[in-house]
Amino acid sequence: LQQNVLPLLHYALKPGGILFLGTSESTSEAAGLFSPLHKKAKIFKSKDLGPGRVLNFPMPGFQQVEEPILETRTKSAKNDLKEEKQKRDRVRELVERAILEKYAFPAVLLDEQANILYFHGNTGRYLTLPSGEPNFNIFNMVAGELHFRLSQAIAKVKQQKEPVMLEKIQARHNDSFLLLDLMLSPIVSRDGKKSWGLLEFKERPPRQPAAAEVVAAEETKNKPEIEVLVHKLQATRQELQATIEELETSNEELKSANEELQANNEELQSTNEELESAKEELQSTNEELETVNSELYNKNQQLTKADDDLKNLFAATDIGTIFLDNDLRIKRFTPAATELFNLKQVDAGRSISDITCNLEYENLAKDAEEVLDRLTRKEIKVQGKGDKSYVVRIVPYRSSENVIEGVVISFLDVSSFENSKFVAADGHKFFQSIADASLEPVLILDEAFNVFVGNSAFYRTFRTSAKDTLNQKVFELGNRQWDIAELRQVLENFIPQGKPIEGYEMEADFPRLGRRKMSLSARWIEIGEKQPGMILLNFKDIT
Repeated sequence: LQQNVLPLLHYALKPGGILFLGTSESTSEAAGLFSPLHKKAKIFKSKDLGPGRVLNFPMPGFQQVEEPILETRTKSAKNDLKEEKQKRDRVRELVERAILEKYAFPAVLLDEQANILYFHGNTGRYLTLPSGEPNFNIFNMVAGELHFRLSQAIAKVKQQKEPVMLEKIQARHNDSFLLLDLMLSPIVSRDGKKSWGLLEFKERPPRQPAAAEVVAAEETKNKPEIEVLVHKLQATRQELQATIEELETSNEELKSANEELQANNEELQSTNEELESAKEELQSTNEELETVNSELYNKNQQLTKADDDLKNLFAATDIGTIFLDNDLRIKRFTPAATELFNLKQVDAGRSISDITCNLEYENLAKDAEEVLDRLTRKEIKVQGKGDKSYVVRIVPYRSSENVIEGVVISFLDVSSFENSKFVAADGHKFFQSIADASLEPVLILDEAFNVFVGNSAFYRTFRTSAKDTLNQKVFELGNRQWDIAELRQVLENFIPQGKPIEGYEMEADFPRLGRRKMSLSARWIEIGEKQPGMILLNFKDIT
């Protein structure tokens, strides 16, 4: 029914028109005609399929079904032989139709709903057309006993699929009654998908009464008329009682079937609601999965970026680093570590004790185990090839959850620091010897105004010591007697200009000396292109 109705509704609606359905209905039979606007509320939108669509309208009335026995051949003749054969077939058809009309019983062809599809012969003696709109249902065209017996016969044929014979049935015709025999036979199509019923009417000739029946009839005439009426009324009551019982049985069956259909409808509606709920949950789960997928994608991008940053950091740094797990197997290492160990990418997973080391350090694995056991850090200075020196630092590897998952070993090349230390020591001796050669107080400052060198004349004149002077800012010496705003400005301007200062005079109160007037001279000392310069200060008491 939905396959027939939904295309009609789609044809009636404009493109984009709205279709409202009940809660138990759907457009699953015509999914290509409608699109859902609100599936839960059963609101659908008509699709525009464009012009040229042909709709198969159901036609009112009845249509003639092809007779199962006769087959007409109406092919056009292409040659003389075919035309001759067609003429013979026409003659044969006319003869067969004439024989059927003369000798065959009147009959009607019924569909599954007891609607008449085809009339054969004179059936007007047995059937009566109803008043009002045309209606070709067989039950609307018969009455009385014929109506009751025919409904039983149709139900029996549908159930058993076998012919049923009804004998001696009275049917009213004008002012008289006819005695009929009815034969209802099932007819099934070749593919077995359709079935019809052929109802034949056989009229019995009026029977001549015998002599005994004539005598009995004459006696009956003498009986009181009321006895005849009582006899007929009793027979009518029996038939009525049987009809009532059958009607009650049919009503109970219909009621039971209606209850089953209602229960099935409720179950289907409940199932539909559950499916809608499941669909909503599935949609919600799908949205959550999309969110999680997006978050995982972002995390993956961040991890990829972090991994790229880590690789570039390892490539840019000159510090050799090796990551070991709890079993002292190599997890990863920096490119600088390959200069100290004979490492390749395929060595990941091997024990550190199996790798050849280019350092004079035989206890590396033992020290790593000790750090892993005690969870303390360890630093060892070792010697490498040539004059290179390294500081080996071993620390535990802690995860973000503060779980120990191995150790990290880093190798810091301190050869340049060692050389710088020696150079600084030699430079200090050099400047100290220059300062000690002067008989007047002398200080040598770095760019931050920290005292790098002071001579004995300075310590003697201002009654201080090297311990209280060296590595101190010149403005913080003593009781901060040198912290003069004018002096600070002169020295700060002196560094970028580098011009010598001669005879700058200043007064200050010095411990155990009292107030003194000093003449200050300054010189800029260039050490080298890559080394910071120094400031040479010379003091002269002109009080």
